Amino acid sequence: STLFPYTTLFRSQTLKALTDATLIDWQPFKTPSQYVRELTAPVPAGSLAGSPSVPSVPAFRALTAHFLRVRYGNFPATAPLYAEVETLRKEVLREP
Repeated sequence: STLFPYTTLFRSQTLKALTDATLIDWQPFKTPSQYVRELTAPVPAGSLAGSPSVPSVPAFRALTAHFLRVRYGNFPATAPLYAEVETLRKEVLREP
């Protein structure tokens, strides 16, 4: 699907922001599930710049699940999925 790169980009942007905020430790060998588990560990409120609270773990789980389905499950990256992934990324990072 032509939207697959954008789904991957949103996930990558999210991982970078979480890494920059020291909420996860990005490593090339880690699996998506490892990042979900790492993010569920207690973190100080306000760790993300300009954010009043920690990232949304349920949104990060959903974002990761969508990424895995598209990347490895041959699910199409449709326009509605793209919109949902974009919304989830904003929710994870507590962006307006």
